[in-house]
Amino acid sequence: MSDPTPSRDVSFDAFRGVAILLVVAAHAGVVGWDFRYGDTYHWNFYYSVFVRQVILCAVPIFLYVSGYWLAGMRVETLSDYLVFLKRRLSRILIPYLIWSSFFYTVHALRGQPFSASDFLFKLLTGQVEGLYFFLVMLPQFYLLTPLFVRLSRARWSIWAVIMVHVLCVGALYGLRLGYAKDIPFTYIKIPFLSWLSFFYLGIYFRQWPGTLQHAKAAWLAGTAALFLFLSLVEGGILIHFDYFEFGISDIKYTTLLYSAAVLVLFATSRQRVRWPRFLTVLGDYSFGIYLIHGFITRVFHRALMPHAQGLYNVQPLYQALIVVAVILSCCGIVYVTREVVGKTWASKVLGF
Repeated sequence: MSDPTPSRDVSFDAFRGVAILLVVAAHAGVVGWDFRYGDTYHWNFYYSVFVRQVILCAVPIFLYVSGYWLAGMRVETLSDYLVFLKRRLSRILIPYLIWSSFFYTVHALRGQPFSASDFLFKLLTGQVEGLYFFLVMLPQFYLLTPLFVRLSRARWSIWAVIMVHVLCVGALYGLRLGYAKDIPFTYIKIPFLSWLSFFYLGIYFRQWPGTLQHAKAAWLAGTAALFLFLSLVEGGILIHFDYFEFGISDIKYTTLLYSAAVLVLFATSRQRVRWPRFLTVLGDYSFGIYLIHGFITRVFHRALMPHAQGLYNVQPLYQALIVVAVILSCCGIVYVTREVVGKTWASKVLGF
């Protein structure tokens, strides 16, 4: 098995930095939903909905970057495949188990009912922390990476993958609109089919680098803005008809198109952008930030909300403060941990 690693392109690290900023912003903005039925400050709810639609490209960014770097993988034998899986899955699953155990214990100490069967169920479904669905979904792509890499050698394959993705999302529309309105979001997001095109786009663009050579960045930026507007419209309609969970979901057609446009825009313009250093650092720290930011966010919410009601009533400022505080805290924790125990151990065990 060969795993060629070309010189690291800092644009991908910076792109992951953008994605983790968006993820933190998404979870910092959850409190904005509290204004939905209030008599005053109702605009905070609409602001939070708007921000939510903007940041929904975060998970596709992570999948795209992962697919791009795995596209150079060549697995020729079963032994190669098993070595590949061991290497990749251990990077995800060991920290996932460690942090899931820690947070489940914290929840239990705070009075949440607990049992071994409940922990196992939540572990398998990414529900110890709601944002951990990603750590159950990503290994599915790792299992399929050799198949995707071989499939990508055919130029027409991208259209076949997109068609499968479109049909699967269509089935989810039927399910959510016709039968299971309140299906938990984790069950929508965990199947790899919900995100299929994004991981494959990373592989495909690595395999066929000239695909976008004639694309115009300005046109693509306009396309992304158009799909974002349509995502806001679709989300607003769904929320109006009381499909709130669906309206703010990543898995709806307009949002998926918006995310795809952002990825294509990045692919065509990444080498022409001077990426700030802080974004590349965030990209390097992104997995560690992802693992712990939910807990840190709740700590800041609990600390600020009782003592800063005036600020809380101005959600743009409140959410910005939470994002900055959480990012700085998480980066500090990751940095100090690496310095104390070493980057290798921190990465292998804690995901730092």
